Amino acid sequence: MKKNIILLICASIYLFSLSKNNNDGKLYIDIEVSKKIEKISKLGVPKISTIEEMKKSACALYKSESWDDAIIAYKNYIESADLLANLLFQCLKPHYSASGIDRRYHRSFYDKKLEPIDNKVMELREDINTALVRIGISYKRIGNIESAVIYLCKGLENLFLNQEKLWELANNELIHILGLPKIK
Repeated sequence: MKKNIILLICASIYLFSLSKNNNDGKLYIDIEVSKKIEKISKLGVPKISTIEEMKKSACALYKSESWDDAIIAYKNYIESADLLANLLFQCLKPHYSASGIDRRYHRSFYDKKLEPIDNKVMELREDINTALVRIGISYKRIGNIESAVIYLCKGLENLFLNQEKLWELANNELIHILGLPKIK
C-alpha cells in the first residue's frame, strides 16, 4: 500500500513538472539559436573565399616558423572554418537524418546536388585537423609542452584514416614529447 502511494505521489510530481516545463523543447531551440547568433555575430557569416585566405595566411606563418603568429592565425581559422563546416552541414541534415531507404530513394539528388557540399564539409574538417596538429607543433617549438600535447591529441582524435602523413607527423611529435623513439 505504501509503495502504491509513493508511486502515485512520484507520478503526480513528474506529471506536474512536465506540465510546468511544457516549453523545454522551445527552450532548447532558443538556446541553440542564440548560440549560433552569438557565434555569427562574433565571426560574421563565413565565406569560402575568406576561409581559404585565412588558411593560406596561417600556412605562410607556419612555414616561415612564426610560431606565435601561426598559433593565433590557425586558432582564428579553426573557429571560422568550423562555423562554415557546420553551416554547410545544415544543407545535408535532411539527408543524414533520413532513413537508409529514404536516402537510397533520393540518391540521385544527393549525387547531383549534395555531394559537392558534403565534399567541402569533409575538406574543411581535414583542414581543421591539419590546423590542430600544426598548432600543437607550434606550441612544441616555443616550449609550451602542455598546450602542444593538448592540440596534438585533439588533432589525432579527429584525424581521418586518409590523413596518413599528418597522422604520422602528429604521432612522431607527440611520442617525441613523451620520450619514445619516432615511428619509422
